[in-house]
Amino acid sequence: MKIHYFVVLVLSLVLLLGCSSKQNNDNVAKAEVQDVLKEQSIKPNSSSEIISSNNNSKQTPTFKIHEKVKDVIMVYEIRGGNRKFGFFDKPLIMDKEIKLEWLFWTIDDKLPLGELELKAVQDESGKSITAKGEIVKKETPIKEMPKDYTPKPVSINKSIEEGIKINFKFPVSIASTSIKFSESGIWKLQLFLNDESIGNMNVYVTKKKEPNIYYLDN
Repeated sequence: MKIHYFVVLVLSLVLLLGCSSKQNNDNVAKAEVQDVLKEQSIKPNSSSEIISSNNNSKQTPTFKIHEKVKDVIMVYEIRGGNRKFGFFDKPLIMDKEIKLEWLFWTIDDKLPLGELELKAVQDESGKSITAKGEIVKKETPIKEMPKDYTPKPVSINKSIEEGIKINFKFPVSIASTSIKFSESGIWKLQLFLNDESIGNMNVYVTKKKEPNIYYLDN
């Protein structure tokens, strides 16, 4: 009987020591993780926000336009002056020839037509580039325009269709320009129609090997 009690006592001690050791190991592991997170300035139990480099805070934001095609509304994302001018949003890569397809809305109730001059100035270096194009009347639906852009189809519902009828002004003219940005970073684009300024905007140009995402701490 004494031997039986002794065996039970030994087994109990082994179990207690094992649990205590596991708890200590867990605490050590948890402490190590906390130290790593602290060093990396990442808060525990929080997810890092992932943002595109094309969403740089100094860059002119995009806006959406819609076009009804049969029973579907096509959605296009445009970067530029809301309901004034803009190009179909796309990545802008340094040292790569880029074709920008522009849309224009009426200016003082007039149809913008004529020579388009695009002057791009790098924000830090001051280096400038000029590109030219011709603004012509938009004769066809947006979906038939030549462009490196895939619209997003959205099923029609009554509220969307009514909102488009009430709030939407359609672009009236189009143009295209080809440009090669020689440096990365923020560039200011100045637009001139027949030598008269019609607005400006900022865009962000990435390097060829620059990753398209950044991780920011919460």
